[in-house]
Amino acid sequence: MDQDEGGAGAGTGAESGVQPESGQRNPERKEGERQRPPEPPDTEQPEPHPDPDPAAAELYRSLADLAYAMAGPRAHTRLRTEAEVPVDRASLALLRTLASAPAPMRMGELAQALMVRASHVSREVRRLGQQGLVTFLTDPRDHRVRQITVTEDGRNLVDRAQATGRRWLAEALHDCAPEELDTTARVIRRVIDAYRSE
Repeated sequence: MDQDEGGAGAGTGAESGVQPESGQRNPERKEGERQRPPEPPDTEQPEPHPDPDPAAAELYRSLADLAYAMAGPRAHTRLRTEAEVPVDRASLALLRTLASAPAPMRMGELAQALMVRASHVSREVRRLGQQGLVTFLTDPRDHRVRQITVTEDGRNLVDRAQATGRRWLAEALHDCAPEELDTTARVIRRVIDAYRSE
């Protein structure tokens, strides 16, 4: 009877799924064998794919840097001081677009030219109208539709901003040949037209 209760029928801790008590040696580990530390996570980053067209990639980076340098917050803060431009960057871009347009623009046309949503343009136009920098006209093609154009004050603001910007650019490019500037201007214009047509 004693053999049946405490003998082979009871089994070992490993056979019954019971783990050894704390402080006991794991019978499955070999004598003198150390527990290996866990493997560190693989943090190696994949190598970037090479640019298929290095020249185009460099042009893209240069244009992105140029856009930020010319229209970023630092440049605009300087412009507000030197050219007395009392509007933010988005409003100045809107006024420039209206001032360069051959005719008054509809809200949708203005939004498309700026590559933004019409609702965003509507808020900007309303604020600029309150400042006396834009005005609204009735569209002769459809009297239910309003057009937007710059006022004399709005155009004067744009002229001051552009004159200051041209002066900065002339100072930066004073040693460039005219043909270099012409080629650069044509390439940048092609890029702008391509982005606007998408």
